[in-house]
Amino acid sequence: MNLTEAPHNISILLVEDTLSERLFIASILQKIQLDGCTMALHQAVDGEEALAVCQTQAIDLVVSDWRMPNLSGIALCKRLKAEIYTPYILLLTGNNETEDLVYALQSGADDYLAKPFDPRVLTIRVIAALRLIKTQKIMQAQHKALNDSHKQTIKLLAEKKAELKQAAQLQHSLLPAKRFTQQQWQVNHYFQAATELAGDVFQCFKINEQWMGFFLIDVSGHGAGAAMQSFTLAQALNPNRANWHTSPDLLMEYINQVFFDPSDQGQFATMIIGKMNCTTGEYELCNAGHPQPLLISENSCDSINMQSSLPIGIDGNTQYVNWQGRLNANQQLMIFSDGIYEMNNPTHGMFGLQRLKTLCTLKQTISGDAMMHHIRHALSDWQQGDGQDDMSIMLFSNNTHSPTITQPQSTSQLQNTAKDPSNNLLTQITPSPLSVA
Repeated sequence: MNLTEAPHNISILLVEDTLSERLFIASILQKIQLDGCTMALHQAVDGEEALAVCQTQAIDLVVSDWRMPNLSGIALCKRLKAEIYTPYILLLTGNNETEDLVYALQSGADDYLAKPFDPRVLTIRVIAALRLIKTQKIMQAQHKALNDSHKQTIKLLAEKKAELKQAAQLQHSLLPAKRFTQQQWQVNHYFQAATELAGDVFQCFKINEQWMGFFLIDVSGHGAGAAMQSFTLAQALNPNRANWHTSPDLLMEYINQVFFDPSDQGQFATMIIGKMNCTTGEYELCNAGHPQPLLISENSCDSINMQSSLPIGIDGNTQYVNWQGRLNANQQLMIFSDGIYEMNNPTHGMFGLQRLKTLCTLKQTISGDAMMHHIRHALSDWQQGDGQDDMSIMLFSNNTHSPTITQPQSTSQLQNTAKDPSNNLLTQITPSPLSVA
């Protein structure tokens, strides 16, 4: 509703002890009209009766005589102006001296008209007062509407925050246990959403006594839309729905077929699907536009040079391929989303894939727990609490191997190395692009 055009009710109180004067002034006031307003006229014979009327009625305009028995117009002004919500007061009097005008206005009157007066002058003075009162009513209505809207917005925001919190809790419930194990293999993971909800999701689970299945999904975009898409894809890959006894490339083709972009905004997802033989350490991977996994060994950390196909959701006819390898007891396999190496430090810039590899290159093998703690600490230091993109890591380690626990290179050392021009490895870091077939 347009509040400037909304109808307004205005109450006028005429206070006059002389009957003839009161009837005369009332006849003038009853003829006055103002667009968008309806008038209600109340009358009183003196100030005390006027106060009684104001106790029961919301009065907007008081037209009062000055000299009256019991309570004068001046006394009435002072009493009414002491209230929180005060009416507009037009004082009528036979006194025409400047000192009387000043005294009346100092006592609380908003306007002053000396008797005898021309009815047209009274009409114009009252219309001017009514226009001001109407404007005040519009402003009050607008202020109330803004307050109501603000309260409603706060309520809706609180409800949305509660819903997002519940959704985030649900999303976290889809992640694997903090330290998933099957036979001698252990999976540590790291997950951090850029906002309340993430487009990243991953899972690992037991297929049978011999095989472990896992996947990591990174849906384009952030927030609720990406989170809903990642949730849908994760549900489609749930072992109760998908056939994990088949190869990862067939699972990838299946998930590419069920991918649906409801808003038609060009949404897609990069993904790695894999299986590991927990007896032999052999594994199969299928990559759909995702960053290449890292193979971590003593004194080395290298990307697995496997073939990558288009992300899912781009072309329903994309053919996906498997890559096979074997993880030794002293090696670790790391799968991660691009948010890990694309995060920026306000001073040192992008973390970079090469810096990530350097971070994981240690002189001695350390446990999965120690390696994950080392990586998490470095990432936290680098981003300095500024969430920029969803970040996910899955780290596969052999927990029967007895690694030596060493103190890894600190993040501050990495930063200092990055600033050293003599070290070409770190000063010329560029993020590794996705390999797309």
